[in-house]
Amino acid sequence: MASISSQEFYLKAYSIFKNELIAWRNRYSKYEYPEKVMINSFYGQHSVDFIWNSIYEIFKNVEHTGKKVYFDFNKARDSINNNYRTAQLNDVRPVLLSLLEKKLNAGGLNFNKFSNLVLAARNKENKAIEDIEYTYIYYSLANEYLFTWAAYGLLGMTRYNAFIETTDFEINTEIMTNYENSLSLLGQYGTAQFLNKNFSPLSPLF
Repeated sequence: MASISSQEFYLKAYSIFKNELIAWRNRYSKYEYPEKVMINSFYGQHSVDFIWNSIYEIFKNVEHTGKKVYFDFNKARDSINNNYRTAQLNDVRPVLLSLLEKKLNAGGLNFNKFSNLVLAARNKENKAIEDIEYTYIYYSLANEYLFTWAAYGLLGMTRYNAFIETTDFEINTEIMTNYENSLSLLGQYGTAQFLNKNFSPLSPLF
């Protein structure tokens, strides 16, 4: 089952993502800020989408061979993180503006809905700002849950067992064959549970 230390990990990650928002609030004008958060949200989503096939291959390998790739969780988790960072810098960053121009959804994050929030935020609607910031934190944390799930796969666990280990919930994981479905389940049973207990909004921007 998920350990106390894993909750400490997500608390630390939550704090990091919240501090990123604070830093961007200080760096950008109130007009620029909502769009910058949106861009960074999709930067993360497109980057995970880029490595999704390699994540799914982890579980296909487990189902076919039952073999472990790693015997240490931290090393397994680091390997996922490294793949993600490499994809961010080498594959997604050079084409990010092109991806944004195509208005593509990514991992369940809807481009048009986010764009509408940005427009509302630029009209000084604090609720829209809060929704934008919550969205950034939610998807960033959901990807952390996804990386943990994938790391358990590298330890030889099936999708189902890795999900239990990650979230403490026993559910059918058969739909976890693509990024959107996988993030949706991990978001519902991992991220949402965590944020319901720990989320607190930043002070109003306007």
